[in-house]
Amino acid sequence: APTGYQLDTTPQPVTINKDNVSAAVELKFVNTELPGSIKIVKVDQENNPLVGAKFVLSKEDNGTVYYHYDEITTSWYWNPNKDTAYRFVSETGGIVTISNLVWGDYKVEEVEAPTGYELDKTIYPVTIDKDHVASAVEVKFVNKELLGSIKIVKTDENGDVLPDAKFI
Repeated sequence: APTGYQLDTTPQPVTINKDNVSAAVELKFVNTELPGSIKIVKVDQENNPLVGAKFVLSKEDNGTVYYHYDEITTSWYWNPNKDTAYRFVSETGGIVTISNLVWGDYKVEEVEAPTGYELDKTIYPVTIDKDHVASAVEVKFVNKELLGSIKIVKTDENGDVLPDAKFI
């Protein structure tokens, strides 16, 4: 079969005899598009995998953005309400794999970062076509660690603030 297609292996018997020897016999084999997949890799700035990030998958049709809203990925259900979109969660190794995607253009977006990390607001476009079915299309999200701050207040034994305290 051509690249990206499932070979049609259905046998099609042909009989050629003296009554049809001069006529062409037409056989039709239908190859179906192979589904594709997206591999989301979630890491911190040092390339360490992060578990617990949440992502949504969307596609656009006639100017409307639709979000996948069901955990089952053998039948794809789409809805324009992002709030009801299914959340794919990064697991061991910071990986999320979304499989059985029909050919088309999709977008992957992080909607919740792991605790202690900044949300990566990049929306990554992904195309699934004949050139992208042999292996998953990889999308990498990198989160920056959130930095905290501290405030030190010097007080006496009564809780009164001591002005001009210096810290080393």
